[in-house]
Amino acid sequence: VPPTQDPGEAARRAATLPCPPSALWRPKTRRAAAEKACPARRPPRIAKDFQLSLAAAAASFPSPALLAGPDAEVALRPAHGSHRPGRDAVFAFAEGYPLSVYVQFVESLRATGFAGDVVLAVASEDRLAPGVGDYLRANAGGEGDDEAMAVVSYTARWDCWKKNGEKIETLKRGSSTTNDGVSDCTLRGLYGRGEKAGAGAGAEAGAGPVADPRPARPVATARYELYWAWVTAYLPSSRILLIDVRDTYFQADPFVGLPIAPDAAQVGGTLRLYEENASPSSAAANIGASSYNSSWIRGAYGAAALEEVREKPVICSGSTLGEAVAIESYLRGMVQQFDRTKCKMKGCDQGMHNYFYYSGGLDGASEIREIVVYKQGEGVVNNLAAMRNSPLRDQSVLQEGTDLVMNWDGTASPVVHQFDRDKELSRIIQRRVNGMISRLGIK
Repeated sequence: VPPTQDPGEAARRAATLPCPPSALWRPKTRRAAAEKACPARRPPRIAKDFQLSLAAAAASFPSPALLAGPDAEVALRPAHGSHRPGRDAVFAFAEGYPLSVYVQFVESLRATGFAGDVVLAVASEDRLAPGVGDYLRANAGGEGDDEAMAVVSYTARWDCWKKNGEKIETLKRGSSTTNDGVSDCTLRGLYGRGEKAGAGAGAEAGAGPVADPRPARPVATARYELYWAWVTAYLPSSRILLIDVRDTYFQADPFVGLPIAPDAAQVGGTLRLYEENASPSSAAANIGASSYNSSWIRGAYGAAALEEVREKPVICSGSTLGEAVAIESYLRGMVQQFDRTKCKMKGCDQGMHNYFYYSGGLDGASEIREIVVYKQGEGVVNNLAAMRNSPLRDQSVLQEGTDLVMNWDGTASPVVHQFDRDKELSRIIQRRVNGMISRLGIK
């Protein structure tokens, strides 16, 4: 557990660090000394000698592994590829998709020049869609691949049940027991006990496996625990993007232009969150205007909690970025939100994500130095779903001539998220993916 920081040290350090842009910063609890030093910043909280390991759980949020027992360890290992601890990485849950979705995600990212890790959770080998296994193996990489992007894939095996309690049984290749996220599922092989708990590869790796200690829940909620296990393989200063896979297309390296924080282990990292469109014409101008987002927060935290945040902009749970030290802390907190609420609604992870932030739940996270919230169209990730009421071309988001998705400042959005809500953009990206498949010689 990181030691408690001296308040005087916090104030002195706060005075030496620049304030983030006020338009992007949502201040919460601050100490008086920090307000004098920088009104838009709360004092950074230092996690001295921080190490990304199961033994270094912060005081604010417990290690997800503790529920499996005090001696439980992460036993899940990659089926293909290996992590490179000092690299930046993109994490995505990618179970149950056809080959074209993997090509769209991986090849559009590769085309940007990104040279970090792409870490994916995919179906077990016997359930992968045709061609997916070969594609993942061909693109696997790890230590020694100094200049190339590397794909690290985990073949997760889920046991899933319908909402009526009926076990879902399917062995059809390309099918999914997770039922597009509706099913409640448990994950095999994430934790184990003993010195050999992490030996081998794949979901069943290791001796002394431990059953999933959490009740069955939608995979969109369970993915945060997977991401947490993955992020412990990276250095505190590595930059990590958590993003959905099916509806994401990359136009630029998501980390280019973002500051590098070599001292993240000492001063904490930045957590970057991305809003949905909040204009009056938006399909979800705020949480209260969205029946889905309202129901998720009400279902997880109750009607009073919804009233607290109903006027707040919706923050997308499918796109989060930050240094590994900050992401690791955030992920522990997200797992804790499920442990507390037991919300099993599909999409409830977004309700947790929003209320966790707006209620100040992240304030005590010693590894998160600052939180930056970007309005839609102003950051690395451009979330488009709430703009579905009219064509993106008519909103000057889809640029004439180039068919690029643009931020409001006229620059191309590095990460296009939720592109499938716009018919024209979906067709454009499908043509690009078809071209990628043709160039790769995939039949």
